[in-house]
Amino acid sequence: MTGSARGLGLEMAAALASAGATVLVNSRDPSKAEEIVAEFRGVGQKGEALAFDPADETATIAALEKVRARHGRIDILVANAAARMRRPFEDIPPKDFARLIDTNLLAVQSLCWHALPLLKAAPVGRIILISSVAAQRASPNDAAYATSKAGIEALMRALAVEYGPLGVTCNAIAPGPFLTEVNQKIAADIGDAIRHKVPVGRFAQPRELAGALLFLASEAASFVNGQVLVVDGGAAAAL
Repeated sequence: MTGSARGLGLEMAAALASAGATVLVNSRDPSKAEEIVAEFRGVGQKGEALAFDPADETATIAALEKVRARHGRIDILVANAAARMRRPFEDIPPKDFARLIDTNLLAVQSLCWHALPLLKAAPVGRIILISSVAAQRASPNDAAYATSKAGIEALMRALAVEYGPLGVTCNAIAPGPFLTEVNQKIAADIGDAIRHKVPVGRFAQPRELAGALLFLASEAASFVNGQVLVVDGGAAAAL
């Protein structure tokens, strides 16, 4: 799982570890990845550090070669690492827009492309891409991020159709407003507006994304393919 050493990624990694998976914890910081793995092992769970930058194709190839040599396959690939750029559209020069697309979309395409042989080697392969409600519901000052996540959902559908016949399903999770470290910093400014838009009337806690991930990763989702599972407290359903 990329981006699994903090925030939503850490909660999803912990959920997979608690369900019995051997989680390859990814961070660009090796010490942070090792710290998370030590926490998993301390409670009898399984994990391994896999430190690399998913936006670096050479590093991605090297990391996946380590996985191939050690495990021979990948059962569940979760692409979570992403960046955000909250600026008005006119304040995002094309080079900055392109850089965010590189990080949030093209790096995911590269990860999936290089990981496919390992996924096809598994009895059942699962690709789970982390999108966002921003892919379908626009808000001001978020054009680059929204565009990248819309691309994630298009990529997910394409992979689902092409690789479903080979035993590899692909789905996406689209989180709504979660109280991550980043959102905690801006909650004081936008909290009331968010709570007004969400029918359940609050931000979600990061742990509340775990159920969606575990479902899509499990045998219970064996016939679920090409779908976006929205976890947003009903915000997308409201006017």
